[in-house]
Amino acid sequence: MTTESAALADTLITGWPEPDLDHLRARNARSVWHPMAHPGAHQANPPRIITAADGVYIQDDEGHRVIDAVGGIWNVNLGYSCTPIKQAIARQLDVLPFYSAFKGTTSTRLIELADR
Repeated sequence: MTTESAALADTLITGWPEPDLDHLRARNARSVWHPMAHPGAHQANPPRIITAADGVYIQDDEGHRVIDAVGGIWNVNLGYSCTPIKQAIARQLDVLPFYSAFKGTTSTRLIELADR
């Protein structure tokens, strides 16, 4: 990783200002499409803003910590911040973060995963 990309990564991870939640709610109402919900429903009943997650738990902007019984069903079924998964992702990012299989190309990881 270059010094420049390390600095950018550090800014992305630690450089976020504290969010103005009222502003975020207004932006959400204006810009975010919530699946399986009426388009105007979030204006009368704004969605919870999830700010953190660990294991099976999520935390909202009011500090409530609850078991995530919905969000993880599709893409985090092993929990949030699972150390072995984070380590595997980091190793793969060092080698080849992504490459498309279009235009007559492939990658070793794609082949290995497809064989499973």
